[in-house]
Amino acid sequence: MTKPKAKNQGFTLIEVLVATIIVVIISMIALVLFLNVTVLGRLSKEKLKATKICQNKIEELRRMSYAEIANLQSPLNTNTTLEPISIPELDEGQLLVQINNYQNPEDDIKEVIITLTWKGPKKNPQTATLTTLMAERGLND
Repeated sequence: MTKPKAKNQGFTLIEVLVATIIVVIISMIALVLFLNVTVLGRLSKEKLKATKICQNKIEELRRMSYAEIANLQSPLNTNTTLEPISIPELDEGQLLVQINNYQNPEDDIKEVIITLTWKGPKKNPQTATLTTLMAERGLND
């Protein structure tokens, strides 16, 4: 009787190379996804911070009387943009406050628009805008 030939139990060089290439491709995809999630997380945190800053500015204006808000407007212009305010918490952050007469100037309603712009994670310009109405006698009177 003849002895059966022993099967070679190892991997060929080609099999090892193919497996290595597959592992490298999967690792690169995972790394790109991880980096994108990190950038999106940072952008989300920045947007939340920007929205809070805008909300705080609106609340600061709400504590003012209607006459004080109306006095912020220039007398010759119904639409006024106040000087930009630097926001150091965000990269190149600038806060703009616009006070406009809302629809009919005789209604004594002001539209206040707060816009915050800054440079995002990849230096892309980002914006957060909040708008509110302020009236002398309240909006429901």
